[in-house]
Amino acid sequence: MNGLNGSKEDEIFSILEETQDQLEQLQNEYDQLKAEDLKTQEEISRLSSENSILRNKLQQKSETIVSLNEKIGTLQESDKVIDENLNLRKKNAKLQEASRKLQKECEAEVAAAKNNATEAIAALSIRERNVSLREDRICNLERNLDAEVDSLAEAKIRDREKKMNAYYVASVKSVYSKYDRMTAGYRGILVLSVLYGLISTLIMAARNDTIIHDTIEMVEWIVSGVSTVSERIIDVGKITSGIGDQIPQPVVAIIAHWFLMITVISVLAGGSIVLIAVALIKYILFFKEHQTDEISAFTGLFTLAVGVFAGDIIRSVLPVNLITFMILLFMIYSVVRGMIYMNNSLKVH
Repeated sequence: MNGLNGSKEDEIFSILEETQDQLEQLQNEYDQLKAEDLKTQEEISRLSSENSILRNKLQQKSETIVSLNEKIGTLQESDKVIDENLNLRKKNAKLQEASRKLQKECEAEVAAAKNNATEAIAALSIRERNVSLREDRICNLERNLDAEVDSLAEAKIRDREKKMNAYYVASVKSVYSKYDRMTAGYRGILVLSVLYGLISTLIMAARNDTIIHDTIEMVEWIVSGVSTVSERIIDVGKITSGIGDQIPQPVVAIIAHWFLMITVISVLAGGSIVLIAVALIKYILFFKEHQTDEISAFTGLFTLAVGVFAGDIIRSVLPVNLITFMILLFMIYSVVRGMIYMNNSLKVH
């Protein structure tokens, strides 16, 4: 057994030695190939450098060839230019001779043209003088014609204005007369209608016991109110006259007593009457100026008709005096219309 194991180990060692030898050979071959590769790379770099040098030389030679070709071309062109210059000089000489001939001919033509122009200018000056004289004559004639035309036009315009004014005045008068006739007719119909309604309503009011009773009652209220105010004024006068009674001299006391009483009563009564009169006058003037029209007439008639024909219904709902009720209704209408008028006048201003 030991002998077999020893033989196997020898074989293994021999195999390992062979593989080691093979590896060494491969390593040597690899080193040789690597050295050869380095040599080839060096050779390639050397060849590439030589190639670049050759290319540079070739480029320089091509540039020199191009420059030589350009020089050859310029020399050829310069020869052509010299030939063309000679031809141009010949042509220039011919043209100068021709221009001299043309100049002489032109000078002759210019001299002839100058002579003709001087003659034409002289003729034109004569014509201009004649034309200026004719223009002066025409201007004078135009001025005379303008003056005549203006005078005739003014006369015709005046006649036309007179005719137009007369026609306008006549047409305005006819229109106003037609308007006056129409308004008179309408107002006549309106007045007759209002009078008819007023008369019929007053007749019905005269037959209505309630209206008669309320009218008498209102008159009694007015009389009682006036008497009450008079009594109060007299009482105030008596109270004021008591100041005079405090004077120790009887004659002076009597005079002061009656003077104070008469003065106070006169001032209070007269002031009340004046205030009422002024208020009534202002209201009447305002009503006459701004509210005396068909609307007020219809409103008054409507108020009277409501009080007459619907008096019983109103009294059943409101226990009021019908005359006072109608006056209040009309006063409310008048106040509202006056406020509307004042508002409109303020807006306008």
